[in-house]
Amino acid sequence: VRIGGRSQNESLNEKNLTHLRNKYLGPREEKNRLGNLRYQLRELRKEFQPALKNLRFCRIFNIEKLLQFASWDQVMSLVKFCPRKGNFRKVLDLQKELESVSEAEGKNRLMGNHKGSFSAVLKMWTPSSGDFSAAAKEVTKPNCSVLLKEYVESRKKKEAVKKDDDSSDNQDDLEEIENERFLSHDYERGLKAGQWRDSDQGFVFLETPRADSFSFSTAVPIPSRECDFSNVCCEDNLWELSPHNRSQLILHWISKMQEEASAAFLEITRKQDELLEEIRELEASADAAVIQNAKIVGMTTTGAAIHALLINKIAPPIILVEEAAEILESQLLAVLPENAKHLIMIGDHQQLRPQVQSYDLIRHNNFDISMFERLIKGALPFAQLEYQCRMREEFVGLIKSLYPKLKTHRELVAGNCGPDCIQKSMYFLDHKSKEGVTEHSRSHRNVEEVNLIANVLKWLLRHGHNPEKITILTTYRGQLHEVRKKVQRSTLMCL
Repeated sequence: VRIGGRSQNESLNEKNLTHLRNKYLGPREEKNRLGNLRYQLRELRKEFQPALKNLRFCRIFNIEKLLQFASWDQVMSLVKFCPRKGNFRKVLDLQKELESVSEAEGKNRLMGNHKGSFSAVLKMWTPSSGDFSAAAKEVTKPNCSVLLKEYVESRKKKEAVKKDDDSSDNQDDLEEIENERFLSHDYERGLKAGQWRDSDQGFVFLETPRADSFSFSTAVPIPSRECDFSNVCCEDNLWELSPHNRSQLILHWISKMQEEASAAFLEITRKQDELLEEIRELEASADAAVIQNAKIVGMTTTGAAIHALLINKIAPPIILVEEAAEILESQLLAVLPENAKHLIMIGDHQQLRPQVQSYDLIRHNNFDISMFERLIKGALPFAQLEYQCRMREEFVGLIKSLYPKLKTHRELVAGNCGPDCIQKSMYFLDHKSKEGVTEHSRSHRNVEEVNLIANVLKWLLRHGHNPEKITILTTYRGQLHEVRKKVQRSTLMCL
């Protein structure tokens, strides 16, 4: 069984876990349960955007927030005792109309036809940003964005082991990972866009959404816990409150909304994690049933990390690792199941080492040394192949310094003949053409060498050699791009 993405080899695709999973006829109850859980997860994701929006805009104080938390007497006091400023006649008309309707109808009208008039009143009553800052200093300072940051960091830790290793075999696995990132994506995107930033007082200031011409909204610092400003909530006439008390009242309302929004958001994330965990458990059980009788199960190291639960379920006693010298020791240890009895590593520690992006880890911590190399250099017994079956004898001398005991299996390489249009198997060419730096890169290139390579390629193609049987190797990335451009033109000209 092969675990990973689609392969170019159709015979391998028939052994792919995805293909076999579709043919698996497991218990009907298990399939129905899995389908039901996936439906619940899709429905839960529809609730996420509204919950995130509520959490994101907790600090915005506007008519909607006022009507949500203030009593109807407090709302009426804003209109009834409004100072005689500006277009006061509209305020009087609004007061008469509100006194003649019920509370529910009055709120509908304030959010509808009279939104502009009431916004002007609310704007006059709302304290300045300085008053808000003074009131905010009375509140404990921890940052309220910790809620989202902690969630995002927890998701990153869970996905760290699933990082792409540039292997196309893991495409299905990587798509599955992307589907699970939907909760943290919006927060991270907002962070990059500057919507979330920390103030000096430790509060989070969100980017204020554009207000339309008929409404008023203002940004308020969000406290990290519910504020105890209940002493100002009992005042029926909101105009009697000082600017400082008004700030305290608004902070009290905002903190209540933040608490409700945070609880709703955390509940969604909790349900999502529970659903995903149950789905993974059922899928792993079904996959284990599919591959339980397989003699060999193949996957990449990234795939093994993603399917750790599945590997533990099938409990393979023997682990065979190919190209072990190119795998980080930590990466290999992370994917070994607890019940492994025999670890077989195949590789060549005298060739490529594992790729490590941090130079400091390589220099100071020897992070690029694989377990394979460390054990061999530590005198652990190992077996080494002495026969090579690919190259003709004249090439073997080039690597005798690395492999002094290397021999050639002559029968297998006997049919490996060189091109008949070239006299010798190997040439070393010396030239005096200087190399240059590639544009927009620090890599190097040598135009003279590129031209020589193109001429050799033309010669081989003109004598009927298949382009698919020709390989060009170069040591610099810049040279690679130059060769690729030149070779494409040369190939077209020859063909």
